[in-house]
Amino acid sequence: MRSVIKSSRAISHVAASTAFSEAWLHVTELLGGWPGAFLAQRRLRHKVSKCGYQFVFWLIVLAYQFAAVDSFQNWRYTHAALSYIERISDHRR
Repeated sequence: MRSVIKSSRAISHVAASTAFSEAWLHVTELLGGWPGAFLAQRRLRHKVSKCGYQFVFWLIVLAYQFAAVDSFQNWRYTHAALSYIERISDHRR
C-alpha cells in the first residue's frame, strides 16, 4: 500500500512540474486545439478565472469562427481586406 501511495505522489509531483505556459497553451489553441481547451476549461475549471487568458482565448475562438464563416462565403471578407491593404500600400508609394 505504501508503494502505491509513494508512486501516486511521484506521479502528481511530475505532473505539477510539467505545467505549460499560457503562451504555449495559446499556440496550441491557434493550431486548432481550441475546442479541447474549451472542454478542459469547463470540465476541469482550468484557467476560467484568469481574465487575460480568457480574453486571448476568446479572440482565438472568434478568429476561427470568422474564418469558418468567411470560407463558406468564398473568402469574400478576406479578399476585400487584402484588396484594401493593397490600395493603401499603393497609395503610400
